[in-house]
Amino acid sequence: MIKLEFCLFILIMWLQCLFWFGKNGMRELQSVNSSIRNQEYAASHIISMKIRNDKLFAEINDLYNGYEAIEERARTNLCMIKKGEMYYRLVSN
Repeated sequence: MIKLEFCLFILIMWLQCLFWFGKNGMRELQSVNSSIRNQEYAASHIISMKIRNDKLFAEINDLYNGYEAIEERARTNLCMIKKGEMYYRLVSN
């Protein structure tokens, strides 16, 4: 009877080792889950960068193709005005 209990104990320990440390075990499952999380983060980052790049390319095309975008930039960023225009500056207290 003791030999049978010992054999069962060894079998259970061997199965536990396979479960935790063997191929397709818990350790590998945790590393795969971590890799999936990293890839999901990278994918969302790539999507946001693609949207940003698309906006920048659209702005570049506007600047190359028309004067309206250049004029708008000059008015907002550099406070430029056209000849004959009046510039009013409102100052709040």
